[in-house]
Amino acid sequence: GSSMDELNEIDSQLDSINEKKQEKLLIRQDNAIQIEKLNTKLEHLEEERNKQEMLGNENKEQVEELEKNRKKLKELISKISTTVNKNTETAAKLRNLKLESEDLSQKVAKLRIKADSAKDLISSNKAVETIMNFKKSDSNIHGTVAELASVPEKYSMALETISGKALFNIVVETDGDAVKYINYLKDNRVGNATFLPLNKVHSKFKLDDSVLNKKGVIDYALNLVKFDKRYENIFHLVFADTIVIESIEDARGIGIGDYKMVTLSGDIVAKSGAMSGGFKSRKRGLGAFKDEESVEKLVRLESKLSTLEMSISHLNSEKEDLDREIYDLRQEKMQVESEVLKLEKLLSINGADIDEINSNIEAILGDKSVIEASLKKLDRDIAELDLELEKLNKKKANLKSSSKEDGGVYNLINEKEEARDLLKEKIMAIKAELGTKKIQLENVVEPEIKSLEKIKEESDNAMIKIRDLIDSLNSEIKSLENELVENKKQEKLLSKDHKQFIEKRDKFREDIKKIEEKYSKEYEKYEKQKENINTIRYQINEYVSLNEALNKDLEFLYEQIK
Repeated sequence: GSSMDELNEIDSQLDSINEKKQEKLLIRQDNAIQIEKLNTKLEHLEEERNKQEMLGNENKEQVEELEKNRKKLKELISKISTTVNKNTETAAKLRNLKLESEDLSQKVAKLRIKADSAKDLISSNKAVETIMNFKKSDSNIHGTVAELASVPEKYSMALETISGKALFNIVVETDGDAVKYINYLKDNRVGNATFLPLNKVHSKFKLDDSVLNKKGVIDYALNLVKFDKRYENIFHLVFADTIVIESIEDARGIGIGDYKMVTLSGDIVAKSGAMSGGFKSRKRGLGAFKDEESVEKLVRLESKLSTLEMSISHLNSEKEDLDREIYDLRQEKMQVESEVLKLEKLLSINGADIDEINSNIEAILGDKSVIEASLKKLDRDIAELDLELEKLNKKKANLKSSSKEDGGVYNLINEKEEARDLLKEKIMAIKAELGTKKIQLENVVEPEIKSLEKIKEESDNAMIKIRDLIDSLNSEIKSLENELVENKKQEKLLSKDHKQFIEKRDKFREDIKKIEEKYSKEYEKYEKQKENINTIRYQINEYVSLNEALNKDLEFLYEQIK
């Protein structure tokens, strides 16, 4: 009984080892197929390399040229990519700067309008404008009252109102200058202007600071204006002791009749007690006085704008250069590409260079060595399993021969075992066959089927395209035939009309000739009239000069008679 158990145990071990061996054999078979595939690829690549090397030896110059061009092409592609990225960055910078510049330009334009409003006001007074034109050449003209002072914008309405017409009084060095320019205006009949000579204006007001503590008082007008010390008397004359106050309601608390007052909105309370004011369509002054803050802001913004414009101009030219460079690089790339294709065609090379082939060969050799290492290990494992099987079979044979059990039964068991072993061997052979078929199916048949399906699909698509092309060509032929028929009809009609057109053309030519003759006659008349007019003009001029001479003679005679 115990020896039978032992025999059964050996059999189950043998089964397990055989299964393991079978698995290893299948994997080995798969690896062998993979190596076969890699060998085929290697052969193909080595053939290609040999062909290229042979070609290289025969056409050394062209091959070197091809290598050079391929290298150049790679460099060009990299350079184009870098330049395009740089160009995109420059374009983005340029767009942002332009937006900033537009915004700044609008602000500057508004401030310029404000700054130029004083000039516009001067130009509305012909006499003042005429004198101010002499300012460049005559340093004795200092400028208008408005030009010589600056006022914060919130006080401009009040101070312009109180200045009134004095805004455009012209400050000059001496009373002699004033006389000279008044005579000029009179002689040239230009208009009227008021002059303030620095040597004759001696106004000076003592300002009482106690009033500044009263509710609603802002300050004396004189204190709210900035001006050069030498024009002090001029501004004392213009503003005197006027107080600028918040509103007309405050005037009553400050003392109507005690002070001359002006509100921020331009209502006036005179010392006489007279009060004037009311609705004004404007909320601010005309901008006759400079607002220092606005002027400074304008100068600052103009400087910033000028810097921005320089940056924009610089970036614009940089972008133009980059655009040109990209265009040139692309043109060069096209040339090099066509050169590469031409040389490849000439040398019968299919797009891959020797370096590429070598690197592919190296990769395949690497894969192959990995699989070969795996095969060696599998062979070792299979050899170990075979050893184990041998040991177990020996053990089994020994057990059988040393068994003391009944010979008849034992012989029967032996027969059954031999029959079972035969069956096992058959099963294993079938399994091995199945495994082989499976490997063939996965590695050879299925990829082949896929490739054939792909070819079929491509062929079907090509057929559809060809059919579509045939249909479209047929319809095009039909439409062209119809067009031909139509053209023939048109040709008949046109040949009929052609005669009439020629007749009409000849008639028009005759008409043109008649009109041209008529035009030249009229032009002659016009030339004669022009001569007559010139003669008349000459006579008029003669008459005028005679008339002047007569008038002088008459004046002389008149004097004589007197």
